[in-house]
Amino acid sequence: MIKNLIPAVKPSFAGIDPGTLKGVLCLLTACLFFPLGDGCAKYLSQTLPVTEVTWVRYLGNLLLLAPFTLYHHGSKGFLPQRFLAQLFRGLVLVLTTFLFFSAIQTVPITDAQIVFFINPLLVVLIAAIILREKLTLSRVLAVLVGFAGVFLVVRPGFKEFQIETVYAFGAAACFSVFLISTRILSQTESSLVTMFFSALVGTLVLPLTLDAGWVLPHWSEFPFLIGVGFFMTIGHFFFFLALRHLDASLISPLTYFSIFGSTTVGYFWFGDVPTLNSLMGFILVFGAGIYVLVQERRKVS
Repeated sequence: MIKNLIPAVKPSFAGIDPGTLKGVLCLLTACLFFPLGDGCAKYLSQTLPVTEVTWVRYLGNLLLLAPFTLYHHGSKGFLPQRFLAQLFRGLVLVLTTFLFFSAIQTVPITDAQIVFFINPLLVVLIAAIILREKLTLSRVLAVLVGFAGVFLVVRPGFKEFQIETVYAFGAAACFSVFLISTRILSQTESSLVTMFFSALVGTLVLPLTLDAGWVLPHWSEFPFLIGVGFFMTIGHFFFFLALRHLDASLISPLTYFSIFGSTTVGYFWFGDVPTLNSLMGFILVFGAGIYVLVQERRKVS
């Protein structure tokens, strides 16, 4: 059933390997949903503790995935075969989410997202060391060009130092570790089991860390409470599928495309207007992503 959600891709499409193309489509889909979840989290964090918002995100994830996971895998969702590896991945993802939500509480989503995009530089190095993935010059250049665009967009935000910016850097570091662990698990573990167990970890662990007390949400906030769980669940589902077809270091430059969604959400939901530097950065980011696709086409030609 899960496989049927992803359309079949003809091998001859633009000369790109069908597995690579399917991975790219999954990744771009994830990049559409993540900013929507971030927008819901930013809205909620104005009145609710960040830990509570993070917990709601994982609770929603758990409730959405539980029926499907239990139906297809039974108790394996609670006790996966690679338990310690799954537990580690879940804890790293929880920390990533908490740090990023802490950043966007006061920092514009676009700025926080761009600071977060330092993670590709870390992923390329980690993937080469741990996964022994080939570190080609084209991939390094694509990441660097994309990061140059990221710097152009984020530069105005560094006029005054904000501790929340450090949170975004911390989230990027954690996400790099998460990405590598997900890449490893995606080769042998079910996507449903992996996602469900991570949601279970977040749902059980986060209440133990909530020291600011619980705040009862207003009725008008419930659509956003539902949205943060729903959008993040769909985003991570497609992100996990993308990792089955793409190297971790190849995914890194393509994740820059989510900046378009972040900017759109920031503008329409919170009135954050992109600057000229942002537009110039978008051009570099977009160019880096296209360059990666061109290199993939040449590789299979």
